[in-house]
Amino acid sequence: MAKDVTYTRGDYNAALPSWELVADVVAGEEKVKAKGEVYLPNPSAVEEDPGEKKAVYDRYKQRASFYNVTGHTLQGLIGAVFRKDPALEVVAGLDYVSMDVDGAGVSIFQQSQRVLENVMGKGREGLLVDYPNAEAPASRADQNAGLVRASIVRYQAERITNWRTTKVGGAHVLSMVVLHETVEEPGADGFSVDEIEQYRVLQLVESVYQVTIWRANEKGSAWEIYEQYTPKRGNGSAWDRIPFTFVGAQNNDSSIDKAPLLELATLNITHYQIQASWYNSLHYVGQGQPWMAGLNESWVEMLERNGGVIFGSRAPIMLPEGGSFGIAEMKSDKGLAQEPDKIEERMRSLGAKLMQVGSAIKTATEVNSDDAAQHSALSLASANVSEAYTKCLGWCAEFMGASGDVSYLLNQDLVEHTLDSQLLREIVAAWMSGAVPETDVWAWMRRTGLIDSEKTDDQVREEVSESSTGLALDDADGGT
Repeated sequence: MAKDVTYTRGDYNAALPSWELVADVVAGEEKVKAKGEVYLPNPSAVEEDPGEKKAVYDRYKQRASFYNVTGHTLQGLIGAVFRKDPALEVVAGLDYVSMDVDGAGVSIFQQSQRVLENVMGKGREGLLVDYPNAEAPASRADQNAGLVRASIVRYQAERITNWRTTKVGGAHVLSMVVLHETVEEPGADGFSVDEIEQYRVLQLVESVYQVTIWRANEKGSAWEIYEQYTPKRGNGSAWDRIPFTFVGAQNNDSSIDKAPLLELATLNITHYQIQASWYNSLHYVGQGQPWMAGLNESWVEMLERNGGVIFGSRAPIMLPEGGSFGIAEMKSDKGLAQEPDKIEERMRSLGAKLMQVGSAIKTATEVNSDDAAQHSALSLASANVSEAYTKCLGWCAEFMGASGDVSYLLNQDLVEHTLDSQLLREIVAAWMSGAVPETDVWAWMRRTGLIDSEKTDDQVREEVSESSTGLALDDADGGT
């Protein structure tokens, strides 16, 4: 079995190149250029001298420019979601997640941004709820002191190398996940750091959750079990499920979803290649090529003895009878010059579609057709991230032996609404006449920023009932 822990599924292998492509493009020019001919083919002829061929390619790549539309688009998409703070609701004892959700000082807000980035970039991410291995349940005092607590650890798509689901009754239950990890341990000298490669296998063994850590043996010739344990809930009972969830672009099941940014990233590379060809042509033909005709051999030798030919209005060129001189200028390739602009327009269109309502749908079994039409690729990914974190927070509560409602909701109102005074009067008039429910009016006011988005309907109702001045509609300005 040891040799099988490194096994990777076929669908994982098929998706890996696209994940790497998007990651490289988002990282920017330095990463893309470092990949060399992977993204920028060498224009040199095959029969050229290898040394000269490399030198020509290096100069060709240096002149190329990479316009990172994909990376900038991703930053804008994440900014649109986190324009409003996520809504976090936790039970007593889990409030630490707002400051440190993974045990490394990263807050749930910071971590969820990275998760959403990867879901948009790769269509996949994983979240594992982990807890320190202990024989007996942790005391409440240790938990309150922060010495023992559950954490949420994220795993990028490339790190989730194998998985399996088992049908139990009418549901498919996650029964195995293999996570490829690199952990740091102090070096023998006390100063250096050793990076240890290992595989974390999460399994249901006879309906009991078990964790097995595999590491290479001292010779590096085989993988062996390094550690094995059975995590417990806060009440000391074993788990009957794996506290791990996939986070996808379409849904949170184990299947691999297409990366929303893949098409944009692929077009970004095409833009890079065409720009490279354009700049290369400008380098070689951007300046005119002088030429002379009608010179005999003796005239050429005379010019060479006098130091060659100097061009300029103050340096006339003496030519023999019948000789001629000119400058050949290459006509610009308008098609090649205009193609980058066309691609940029297509990239802008693709980026906008990621926020366009109706550009993404859930499966028919998850939502009805009316709800499906209300999703953009970005809002759907945000909903999936919210759902995954809410599930993980529930598992954290089980680990900690806490009870109560937990939730984590990312903003899905991606359009920044403006406030129009005339529209405001009409909406409030409709409210006062009973044509529109007050809760719908308040929801609209929250979106436009007229009232605090954190206030509940009950709080707003209480403040309105206690106010002696009412709504000063006449003072509403033209917009915010």
